[in-house]
Amino acid sequence: MNVRVTGQVTFNGVYPLLDAALDGFGRSYIPHDLVAEHIEAGRLIQMLEALRYR
Repeated sequence: MNVRVTGQVTFNGVYPLLDAALDGFGRSYIPHDLVAEHIEAGRLIQMLEALRYR
């Protein structure tokens, strides 16, 4: 899979990053314990299982 990503945004913490992901801002790399309930509820999808942040 090739994904072209343009632009760059930097967050100063994981919770603003989670909020941005929930708002549909784009791809994020967030600890699984913080996103598990959102994945289960269908609000987020998990990509690249092999790179899962444990």
